[in-house]
Amino acid sequence: MQAGRSAKKKKLSISHRTRNIILISIAAALLIGSVLAVMLAIYYAPIKLTELPFSSQAQYDYTGSGFYALSGTSIYYYDDRRVELNTVRNVNNPDVKLVVSANIALIYTNTAVYVMGSDSPVEIGGSILDVKCGKDYIAVYREDAAGAQTITLYTSSMEEYETLSFDGVYALDFGFDLSRSETLWTLDVDTQSSAPVSTIRTYDLGRRAASGIVTVQNQLVEDVFFTDDCMFVVGTSTIRCVDRTRNSTNYTLPCYGLKLHDWSYSGDSVLMIFRDRGAEDYTKLTLYSMTDDDESTARRRTMTLEEGALGVFSMSARLVVVTPDEIVRYRSNANIDTEKEFDAQITSVIKLKVGKLLVFRGTVPYLVGD
Repeated sequence: MQAGRSAKKKKLSISHRTRNIILISIAAALLIGSVLAVMLAIYYAPIKLTELPFSSQAQYDYTGSGFYALSGTSIYYYDDRRVELNTVRNVNNPDVKLVVSANIALIYTNTAVYVMGSDSPVEIGGSILDVKCGKDYIAVYREDAAGAQTITLYTSSMEEYETLSFDGVYALDFGFDLSRSETLWTLDVDTQSSAPVSTIRTYDLGRRAASGIVTVQNQLVEDVFFTDDCMFVVGTSTIRCVDRTRNSTNYTLPCYGLKLHDWSYSGDSVLMIFRDRGAEDYTKLTLYSMTDDDESTARRRTMTLEEGALGVFSMSARLVVVTPDEIVRYRSNANIDTEKEFDAQITSVIKLKVGKLLVFRGTVPYLVGD
């Protein structure tokens, strides 16, 4: 009799264990199903677009956390997250240009610069040709009555910091690199030479000293950009990768017949997108993928796209193609990684300098979400 009870208890014990296993399996299946459902919903959800309260016809620029827009005699600021930070200012002169960085926003005329939040504009001697903002500094490119050109650096409060002169050369471009300590770079060309001689100079603004110089002969320099460790100089014939510490060339690649369309980097990986010189569409692309210190990693490939692409971009060292209906992101091997659709067609697209996309439906802009 005792033995029978023991067998019955044992049988019940096995039954409970089996039931628990079944219940756990069902719960796990439901959980996996729920996770998959959420993942599929996210994957197939339309691209998140944030409509912006200004027209594409306005002057506008993005700080990375909000837009400044200049329309008529009003300057608006629209913050991405905090509406209480939104502002509007009036300007007396509608003929002004807007310049914005992550830390500084200003407007300027041909004779004066006004930093947002300051008391009054600062008059600049001579004629202002261009102005650019960095993190802590402002560079004003100007020409005096005698035709001499200079770049004067100011702090964010418009205190004069340094002046660079261009004697016997013509300044083609300049800008700020923030991947290391704040650096000003300039590109000039020797106008007295029989063949093109371009020079890129860098100035470490923290140390207040020149930090590098690169000379390129027998071709025009069209683009200059920086990674953490290198400077890339893109000319009409070659791409040169220059080590920023040693000021020496790591390697040179040919690019004759091509024009740089876009570039980006992530870590030490770089992707440059070229089109045939004179091309107006994106049906044929030439992609250069490389690291910033080793020529053996460089890969060049040609890619053909169907007609109808509104824009092609390099973002985080990956190729991104935007059509009226979707955004397609490619892996480094040129295979499709993701495809995301818009909820309605767009008409144009640009890449903001902070690496985000801005799309348009007619004159209405929308910021593309992450």
